Amino acid sequence: MARPFAAGALVVFTLATNVMLLRFWAVEEPERQVLRNAFLINIAVIGGLLLAGTF
Repeated sequence: MARPFAAGALVVFTLATNVMLLRFWAVEEPERQVLRNAFLINIAVIGGLLLAGTF
């Protein structure tokens, strides 16, 4: 019953954290790749949370 709400809260938190902390578009190339990879991993986690909230 509470799983969709918990998953939604974690999705919002992860998105906000991604946008605030992993700003790969604002740095130069050596660091940009590392931040972009972390950003994309977190996007994949958000996808998993969305799936977990629906089942």
